[in-house]
Order: sequence, then structure tokens, then C-alpha cells
Amino acid sequence: MKKTIFGIGCALILFSIWFSINVKFLPVQLAEGEDWALGPRAVAHLIGYAGILMAGWFFLNSFSYMPWRLLGLFMAALFMTLLVIIYLATGSRGFIGPAVATLLITMLIYALGAFAMACVVRLQCPRFFDPWPVMLVAIIGAIFMSLCWEAFTQNLDNVYDGSARGYVQSAQFTCDVAGIIIGALAVGFFLRQQRQK
Repeated sequence: MKKTIFGIGCALILFSIWFSINVKFLPVQLAEGEDWALGPRAVAHLIGYAGILMAGWFFLNSFSYMPWRLLGLFMAALFMTLLVIIYLATGSRGFIGPAVATLLITMLIYALGAFAMACVVRLQCPRFFDPWPVMLVAIIGAIFMSLCWEAFTQNLDNVYDGSARGYVQSAQFTCDVAGIIIGALAVGFFLRQQRQK
């Protein structure tokens, strides 16, 4: 059941990237102001954050039962994936565009950092990674990630290496939170189904 949660989460993340690149439609104005335009990227955020919550929950919960050797292999696989994405983005073939590569690389760096911190926490407090406490951590982590991206990076620093936006895209942040809630509800549903068996 837990592998199903992880698989669905990863599929949603990949689908959200595809959706963001390939689906085009005129934005729907949810409220007055440019920050409330609900376009394809906002919908991609909703899908992607549902996947991020599900995959993130699985990732954190796996520390409660996964042997140390397997955790080491998983960390090595994340690092190798990072190197492959960098190669595919910077190689002469250019299989991955710069914006998508930046997003994937950022996500993998966060995952590697979270992995290292989780190993330290597992040594100190192994019950921290039980299913329900980890749900709260996954929700807080996903909201923090969204706030960093929407409220700080794109608002104040840069938008895909361009100039800062100067405002928070409220529609996208709302979609992020909705996606996080949907992901949490999906994980909760799967956990209840598993308990009933």
C-alpha cells in the first residue's frame, strides 16, 4: 500500500511537469488582480503538490522501517539521478530544458538535504517517522516549500533566472495548499484502507 502512495505521488509530480509544459489555456480570473489568475501553471501546481505530499510522506515514513543499507542505496540513487539530470540538461543534446532542469535539480537537492537530516533524526528519535506524525511533517514541509518558492524566490529574487515578479501569485499558492490537502487526504485514505485489512 505504501509503495502505491509513492508511485502515485511520483506519477503526479511527473504529470504536473508535463502539464505545465504542454497544456495551454487562457487564465481564469478568480479575483481582481494579476496574482489571482488561474492558468495552466497554477493547475500544474495543484497536481504537483498533491504528488509532492504523497511522495514526501512515503519518503519520510520509509525511515521507520527501511534498513540502513537500503537507505544508503536510496541516497546514492538520488545523487546519481541528480547527476543524470544535470548531464541531460547541460549536454549537447539538451534533452531537458533549463527551466525544467532547474526545477528537478532543486527538488533533488532538497530531497538529499532532507535525507541527511532524516538519518540524523532516526538515530535520535525513531518514533518520529511513524505514519501520522510524519503526515504533519510532510504537510508543514510542503507548505514551507511553497512559501519559499512563491513568497520569497519568485516574489523577491527571480523567476526562472529572470527578474523577480514583485508580488505573490495568490492563485498558485492557493493551488499549492489545495494540492497539499488533496495529497494528505489521499495518504489518509490509503492508511485507513490498510488498517481495515
